[in-house]
Amino acid sequence: MKSIYILIGSFISLIILTGCSTKGYSNYTWDKENMLKNPGFEIIKNNKIAYWESEGVVRSTDPRANSGKYYLMSSTNKEKAITSQVIDVNAYQENIDKGNVIASFGGFQSGWKKQKDYGYSVLVFYDDKPSKISHASTQPFYSNHWWTKRANVVAVPEETRFIKYGFMGIRKEGTNNDAYLDDAFLYLGQKKVNIKNDEATLKSKEKVKEESYFDEALDFLSEKISLKNK
Repeated sequence: MKSIYILIGSFISLIILTGCSTKGYSNYTWDKENMLKNPGFEIIKNNKIAYWESEGVVRSTDPRANSGKYYLMSSTNKEKAITSQVIDVNAYQENIDKGNVIASFGGFQSGWKKQKDYGYSVLVFYDDKPSKISHASTQPFYSNHWWTKRANVVAVPEETRFIKYGFMGIRKEGTNNDAYLDDAFLYLGQKKVNIKNDEATLKSKEKVKEESYFDEALDFLSEKISLKNK
C-alpha cells in the first residue's frame, strides 16, 4: 500500500493509494498477481531495465521513488519515448473469448518540479497471429513533483492472446523527457459464474477518447510485437 501527502492550499491531505483499481467491479474475481514483470523498475541487467523494451533510464532522486529505490525516467534526450512489455494471456483464453475478462492498468506518475512533460499508459491487444485488435489508454497527465496514481479499466477483446503495456512519455520543456513512472500495473479480472445482474458494463472514471494525443503513439500502436523471452 502506498501513501503520499499532497498539499492543497493550506491543507495537507493523506491519500491511501493501492495498486489495482477494482472498486465497483464486484462481479469479477481479480488476480492478485500483477501481470507485469519488474513493475517498479528495480531490476537492472547489463545496464538495461530488465523485462522492458525501453528508451528510458532509472532514476532515484528528485523526487524519490514512489516505492523502492528506482523509477522510470522516459528518456534523457528524446521528445517522445516509449517503454513497453508484452504479456502472454493464453491461459485466460476461454474466458477472454466469452467476453468475461477485464483489465485494470496504469501506474504512479510524477515529473520534475513544475515542468509539463507528461505521460500516459497504453494497452494494445493482439490475437494469436499476432495482429492488433484494439487499444486503450489512460488520460495524458503531468504532475508537479508528486506521485499520483493513474488508472483505467477496460474490457479485454475476444480473441486476445497477447497484451502490450506501454508508457508514452512526452517532453514539453527542457532537455530530458521527465515523464516518470513507478509501480506500473496490469491486473486481469474474470467474471464470476452464475451472475444474474450483469455489472459487466464498464464504468471507468477515465473516459478516454481517441483524441489527437494518440498521434504521438502511432508507431507504437502499429508496430508488430516481439514474442522473444526477456
